Amino acid sequence: MPLIRYRINDRGRVLDGTELDGILRMHGHDELAATVQPSDHFLVLHGRTDIAAIFHSLNVYPENLRPAFEDPAFAENLTGRFVVEVLESEQHHQTLHIRAELAKNTAADADLARALRDRCRESLVHTNSEYRALSASLGKAARPTVSLYEYHSAGFGSGAKDVYIRGAAR
Repeated sequence: MPLIRYRINDRGRVLDGTELDGILRMHGHDELAATVQPSDHFLVLHGRTDIAAIFHSLNVYPENLRPAFEDPAFAENLTGRFVVEVLESEQHHQTLHIRAELAKNTAADADLARALRDRCRESLVHTNSEYRALSASLGKAARPTVSLYEYHSAGFGSGAKDVYIRGAAR
């Protein structure tokens, strides 16, 4: 059988049996660790970083937020370009963060950021059933944060391919 290579942008690594045994025991899974042979190898995949932001183990796709950015209420103030990323605190608390590009000659405004944040949350609840369940469980901790960036600022340059997902912070 020929070896076929392709790039699907999954994040991951290969663990040998000894590494997996240590990880399992460190997390209190001694019984499961006892079934792992040192010569075994395991492929561990964490998901793709270029098509979805992974927030509390669920996928958030740009399509889930597009209705918020296509809302006529924001047409005069935003270009429609945005980047979704998951930020992680030192205590490993995750925040779904949305960077939005302001329209030309528009200044950042706290009221606009709050309105966009609320509309993004509504859009996520409406279009993503996993997020809807997470939001019901975590409440405000699942609410995204929004930062507004000047027109053509870093990451939103003219002529550049739009990037909607930024890899997870480590």
